[in-house]
Amino acid sequence: TVDLQPLSPADQAAEEAEIAAAEERRVGALLAAAPLLQTEWRPVAHVPQLPATPLAREYYQRLLRYVRYFTPQMKDVPGRPGWRFHKIDHSQEHAVRQNATTALCFATLLFDESAYDAAVTGISADDLRAEAVALVRYLTMTHVANGWATGDGRSWGDHWQSALWARSVGHAAWLLWPHLPPEVQVATAKMVTHEADRFLTRPPDSGYVSDTKAEENAWNSQIMVLAGCVFPNHPRAAEWRERAIVYQMNSFVRTADLESDAIVDGRPARDRLSAVTLHDDYSLENHDRVHPDYLGCIYLLLDNALLYDATGQPLPDATRYNVSQCWRLAQWMYSSNGSAYYLNGQDWWPHRHDTPLGVAGTYAVLYGDPDAARVTRGALAATARLHARFDNGRMWAPQEFNYPNAEEELAVRYAHQYLLQRLRGDGPAPTDLNEWRAARRGVLVSEPAGYFLQRLSDRTVSFSWRNGAMVLVWPLADDDTWFTAPSERGLVGRISVAGETDGRPVVTNSFVATRNDREVGVSVTIERCGGAVRQEVALVSVPGAPVLYLERLVATRDLTLDSVATGWLPIFNEPLPVSPPNERRLVTAAGEQQITGAQQAPDTWLAGLGTWANVDQRYGAVVVGGSMGYWDNNTWRGSRLEEALVANYRPDSADYTAGQVISQVAVAVLPSVTAEQTAAGVEQLTWIDDGPDALAARWGGLTVRAAPGAVSWEGQP
Repeated sequence: TVDLQPLSPADQAAEEAEIAAAEERRVGALLAAAPLLQTEWRPVAHVPQLPATPLAREYYQRLLRYVRYFTPQMKDVPGRPGWRFHKIDHSQEHAVRQNATTALCFATLLFDESAYDAAVTGISADDLRAEAVALVRYLTMTHVANGWATGDGRSWGDHWQSALWARSVGHAAWLLWPHLPPEVQVATAKMVTHEADRFLTRPPDSGYVSDTKAEENAWNSQIMVLAGCVFPNHPRAAEWRERAIVYQMNSFVRTADLESDAIVDGRPARDRLSAVTLHDDYSLENHDRVHPDYLGCIYLLLDNALLYDATGQPLPDATRYNVSQCWRLAQWMYSSNGSAYYLNGQDWWPHRHDTPLGVAGTYAVLYGDPDAARVTRGALAATARLHARFDNGRMWAPQEFNYPNAEEELAVRYAHQYLLQRLRGDGPAPTDLNEWRAARRGVLVSEPAGYFLQRLSDRTVSFSWRNGAMVLVWPLADDDTWFTAPSERGLVGRISVAGETDGRPVVTNSFVATRNDREVGVSVTIERCGGAVRQEVALVSVPGAPVLYLERLVATRDLTLDSVATGWLPIFNEPLPVSPPNERRLVTAAGEQQITGAQQAPDTWLAGLGTWANVDQRYGAVVVGGSMGYWDNNTWRGSRLEEALVANYRPDSADYTAGQVISQVAVAVLPSVTAEQTAAGVEQLTWIDDGPDALAARWGGLTVRAAPGAVSWEGQP
């Protein structure tokens, strides 16, 4: 039996006294190590900062405004006077990571508080410092090296991501060092050295197909950089510095690099390389897709400059290993507004300007790169518009992101950029926008990762065919990534067969051709609905003509087809800072109608819209062999509100026998055109019957032909 009787006052007092005594003993053990703070745990002094630059002041002001987001969410740890946490108190990522970045944001604001403005933050600098110290106390004490428990009864640390968290906490503690009591200084040193020691013998992770290990190796390097730079008198400091070089070099690596004789930090690269995290053309896959966000994790390497510079250490070659090559590829995937073209879909939230800002902002300064400065300015302008919607510093509405700590991640980018600007200045003036766009024009093809990107004066086009199959077309504009949604069914659409699931499309045959560094064509064969439907697809995009999409659907067995919605052109319809927000204007031969995005109404399909349609006088489509539909979606899904103009919409159920053609269509996608120009295209587009194994169509004088393993085009549009 269990005695559920309450303790007597005397017994309760005795229990509380024992808890207090145990607490005192644990703190005493930390204080007993305090003499090491004058020897191996004595941190190096931060080098003097440069005067605040215009960009530094911008980042600082944004960080100030975030304080009104942070401080209402600060909470006491029950029974722990002087301990505070932000939002969540437990030992896993969504708690520790955002607590750590919040601590670094506070510490950054207070390191040089000459520009601190309590009128903006709503809290004095002294009170914010008290919050920062209490937060660092909580984070360091609850690390496994020190043994206190978080709210879930466990300490944090020794986790696949905890080196990243510990680096943020350690960096914050270093900036706050004179204000930390000795026991917190000792707890910080124990946390940092414990996490850094984990990687002294452990080899870097390796993997590049579907799940890169670039990100992990890069952030694991950060804790060793921190330990080696901040505690240079520690007996293992030289080991940490060397292992930091190893992990940085193994962050962004191709198979071809493993035998490289290039001298990096005094030794041939091959002596330190063991991992492969990239395709040989520097393409990067994560989360089962080509992922611009994770290619952008080169900022995790470049952020190490904050610690090397701040401690007066030279920047190792390893910090830059393959970074320039990755940046050149990443820039292909960045819009002028400082966000990414998610050519293979986006499993995170779509309006992420934080990663391009972090990448471009650090690259511009460290490499003196005007193109990176252009991306930085684009990201700053777009984020300013998004921030302006709120009065507490935040950038997104809750439904606009699907990572619970998105705001904290953006805020710490501002902190990193501010600190870098105070160490190195603003970097070069940005490239002129039109010059930057002109320099990006052309076609990039990745055979290893299975995609192409084409950037022309009126559009950006992508086709991904190894991780699923999808095509996206963006009209050229500063808000292009706020218009075209990164649907994983772009153009290939949705197909519903009775008794089957329309899972990720499986490409069984692919062929790509380019011409003149401007023209591109692709032919693929796709299995849909568990192989019940064969989807034969060709796509050609050349300057001066629309994007031409040819498709044939064939039943591979007897089946009941419930519906077809291919030629899928995904479009955001959200309350973003565009004019007008939360609204699209659809024009067809039947007239014009307003389509409202987020609202309390059921999702609906608009059917029978004819053979052409235009959205917002900027994005049109023409179809032969099909009929237009529009998916009027009113519900947020996956942190986005995506609608779609659909060129081949067939809502009626029908039975088909094996080998029977379900449909064959030619679609012309016209980016950056008016409704009038779209309607005129009806006379330009024709289907050519070249037999059952071929796809062929004509737009004006341009003829496109394709078959499995082949695609060609000739003539002028």
